[in-house]
Amino acid sequence: MRAAVPRRVVRFDAFTLDLSRCVLLRDDAEVALRRQAFDMLRYLAERPGTLVTKEELVEAIWRKIAVSDDSLTRCVSDIRDALGD
Repeated sequence: MRAAVPRRVVRFDAFTLDLSRCVLLRDDAEVALRRQAFDMLRYLAERPGTLVTKEELVEAIWRKIAVSDDSLTRCVSDIRDALGD
């Protein structure tokens, strides 16, 4: 018998960020997010109250891939839409 793997989640307001399944839930309904937007939301949610620079986000989300500011802007827009902000 396998041991159950504990689910890692971050909760805020009506949302749950399920880190094990890589999904965002509002109440119990899944909210669609592209992978990069999910990764950015996860990064930010794991650092509440911390100032995160654009360069830090780019390095954390895209690692060694060169991306434009538009990629970052799009992710922020996707997250705001998903959260209803």
